[in-house]
Amino acid sequence: MPIRFRGPVRPRKLKSPDPINIPTVRDNKASRVRSDVEYFKANGEMPSVTSKWSSMSVYFQIPGHTANGGVDSVDVNGDVMAIMSSATNTIYIFKKDVNGEYQQTDTTTQSGGDYSDIYLMPAVGKVVYSAPLASSNEGRLVAMDLDFATGILDQASRNVYPLSTGRDNSYDGRGIIGIGNTIFSGAPGYYLSSASARGGLLSFRDTASGALKPLNVSYLGGINESNNHVYGNRIYNEDGLFANTLATDSSRLLVLAPGAASFNTADNGYISVFDYDDTNQSLTEIQKIDNPAMPQYAGTQASMRALAALNGKILALLNVGGPDNNYDPLRTSLVEYTWDGSAYIQSGWSDVELSPDWTANSTDSVIAHMTMLSDTELLIPGTGISGGKIYKVTK
Repeated sequence: MPIRFRGPVRPRKLKSPDPINIPTVRDNKASRVRSDVEYFKANGEMPSVTSKWSSMSVYFQIPGHTANGGVDSVDVNGDVMAIMSSATNTIYIFKKDVNGEYQQTDTTTQSGGDYSDIYLMPAVGKVVYSAPLASSNEGRLVAMDLDFATGILDQASRNVYPLSTGRDNSYDGRGIIGIGNTIFSGAPGYYLSSASARGGLLSFRDTASGALKPLNVSYLGGINESNNHVYGNRIYNEDGLFANTLATDSSRLLVLAPGAASFNTADNGYISVFDYDDTNQSLTEIQKIDNPAMPQYAGTQASMRALAALNGKILALLNVGGPDNNYDPLRTSLVEYTWDGSAYIQSGWSDVELSPDWTANSTDSVIAHMTMLSDTELLIPGTGISGGKIYKVTK
């Protein structure tokens, strides 16, 4: 019997589902689907597939800085910014004023080292920085108290800790990072037996004393040990330059091995992801992210050169253009990874136009450290660029 409608009531016409706001299968990749579904559950909408990281612009320039060599590293925490310049052997501290403008609040000049990386640790009221080339086989780590409310350094609190691996040109301190009670220091040039196979080394140090300390380390391969370091050869047995650059995302430690020598396999260049438990003093490897430039750039020197992370996102800088371009050391890309609750899933690839300041330089050597200001802002120090500039890439 047919249904009849009387009076003003009429059936409403159903609208077609909005394709933007429902999970869809993209590229038939299960990992992408899982990441999209989790994002949809958390945010009520699908992640953007068109938003890209764009070209560089100057974010900040150190007033009066004219020396060649530029800025080696920058870190920002809240309204405090710390800058390292080996060109002047100077650490600069800036703090935003009521108008949101950075004002220099303090500085300290060092001597006897090629300074590399700097990191702010507000939880313990310190700034730490490194000099990996203080001598041929020994660097040093420097820690100073910093009042984050005023941006003033306590010069008398300076502690200098030697970084020695017993190997020439280990570059210990090339990358440093801190989580809780531990400072992690990378020595990418470290080798076990042959100087031609620099697998790299990651050391663990006490935040208060700078002394080496053991952690309980577990690897994906099933090996468990208590040690005060991780050999890069434990992750992959090759010339990987493990721990060249370090970053953190929540309690996860991200260790970059950019690779060297052949540059022609998918295993040449990777990010090793560890979960760090500060209470139990344990470090557990949970993922190894292979070089995304392979195999399409096989046989070239295409590799990851730097990384930064924040709020479940990793940005890896590659010395190539987009995934379909030919290798070009003067181009660069940002490959984005998103944490899905158990692993990082590749979620974007942006071909970034470099600032004209870099036209005579290769990103192979001048970009090693980056920091994320927010989910949509990335800072890259102008290493090798005169004028003390820091660049920003936006999304």
